Amino acid sequence: MMVDEHTPILKIAVFADGRFTVDGVLSSVSSLRESLLQLNERHGAVCYYRESGQQEPPPVVAEILAELMAARPVAIPE
Repeated sequence: MMVDEHTPILKIAVFADGRFTVDGVLSSVSSLRESLLQLNERHGAVCYYRESGQQEPPPVVAEILAELMAARPVAIPE
């Protein structure tokens, strides 16, 4: 995917204690799902950050990654 200054970017930050934000606002998995659906409609990209990345992730990370994988757009051949 080509990303330039016009590409919408959704910023997800996961903290070591399991809290996470979407574009700087505390979020939930269901809210993230909705944000990802809207982002797909706008052909956007995701910026993902996880605090303490070398340590065991909090359980919510598995849910977040599952949502990210489910939201991936299907490639349409030209």
